Amino acid sequence: MNAAVPQAHPLLKTTPKHFTRHQSHIAWYEAGQGHPVICLHGNPSWSILFRPLFTGLGDGLRVISMDQMGCGQSGMPKGNYGWNLESRMADFGAFVDHVAPEQKVSLVAHDWGGMIATSWAVRNPHRIASMVLMNTAAFPLPNRKTLPRTIGWCRAPLIGTILTRGFNAFLRGAIRYCSTRKLSPMVAAAYLSPHDSWSRRRSIQAFVNDIPLNKNHLSWPTILETQNRLGLLRDKPVLLPWGLLDFVFDGDYLAEFQRHLPQARAISYPHAGHWLLEDEPEAVTLEIRKFLQQNVLVPVP
Repeated sequence: MNAAVPQAHPLLKTTPKHFTRHQSHIAWYEAGQGHPVICLHGNPSWSILFRPLFTGLGDGLRVISMDQMGCGQSGMPKGNYGWNLESRMADFGAFVDHVAPEQKVSLVAHDWGGMIATSWAVRNPHRIASMVLMNTAAFPLPNRKTLPRTIGWCRAPLIGTILTRGFNAFLRGAIRYCSTRKLSPMVAAAYLSPHDSWSRRRSIQAFVNDIPLNKNHLSWPTILETQNRLGLLRDKPVLLPWGLLDFVFDGDYLAEFQRHLPQARAISYPHAGHWLLEDEPEAVTLEIRKFLQQNVLVPVP
């Protein structure tokens, strides 16, 4: 797939639009009309993850999904790009302003997309109508948690670059282990297709390297800020659908979200993994639809 020229994808069944950013472009997809529901993926996925929502959320909602820079059908940034949480958050904020200027929006975010979307949300709580956060974080690693060894290998100097950008090990590992259901060849190929070269895998490696594990990391202050300001979202409707077989964002991360956002409604899926929308697409889409109908289309008094 030529990521420089957005093309229709048979699984998404919608032709991407594009938004100029960093002398390149951000590809994005939309379906429906009404209240904006903005989806943000993590690493190493793209908008293909949210395809059940494009046909399953029903009337009154405008579903929008953005491919982050260097992911999916978005281009590679030119110039001095930070490849870090602040850069990603600036991209997301500019995108929200482009597709839903001055509107309140609902966010649906997963993995590192959840960290980015929540960091933007705590700086812009007046723009938030509701949030759906799936298998993600908005705080440093919970107590006594460590990264899986395989992710540590991909962060290691030199060997991490060879594994991630040379052998595409991080993405291939995700296809193998992020879903408890074996992905069909077509779906697996869809995840692989945007990252088909050394240069196109820079984004994957940058996301892995941007996981802040201590106060010396560039993104550590932003994560602490986000954690400390989560209370600003306590008056917002929040849904937490969670795959409990996630080998990274397990039930401890869900419990941490519930501690910070006690008003949130959590739904656990005991047999689902990290890519929850691959394992339980119908059930999760139904819950998100009901959540948005109750809290956005027909607000609860």
